Amino acid sequence: MGRRFSICTVLVGAILLSSVGVASAATTRVDTVKGAEVAYTSTQGTFTGYADGDLPGTWAAVIDHTVLSPDATITGGTLTLLTLIHWLPTTVGGTFADGGTVSRVYQEAGCGVQRYAIKDKLVHVGVDGGSGTGDVSATLTHHRRWILGRCIAYAATITGTVHLTF
Repeated sequence: MGRRFSICTVLVGAILLSSVGVASAATTRVDTVKGAEVAYTSTQGTFTGYADGDLPGTWAAVIDHTVLSPDATITGGTLTLLTLIHWLPTTVGGTFADGGTVSRVYQEAGCGVQRYAIKDKLVHVGVDGGSGTGDVSATLTHHRRWILGRCIAYAATITGTVHLTF
């Protein structure tokens, strides 16, 4: 009788512990992101860099937007974060929601630096997809110089904060 009771106790405990993971509440994780724009068109920017915070690792984002003139509206895109969760390599992703903003907040005289504030919500946040949410708040800096008589952005850097709830 004692052995059956012990086995039943272990089984009930295992069932309760496994159901705790399923019923647990979503957790918000915050990261600071830094990186560079590595490709662009008039309606899309591709960024990559590193994240530091609750989910440290590397990240990449593709942001679809209307033409900058001088501001733009975000129309979609994706965010991917490669990190470790419980010591396992994990990919956390999200989708940019329509309606975010890219707003010019600073213009140096002539062909100088331009700064843009990027703000948007994230949907479908989670490990390998999901139903979580999030938000992105970042500053994009276009570094520009006169080259052969034209004002050229020769580099672009980005810094900001990402909140992911999943």
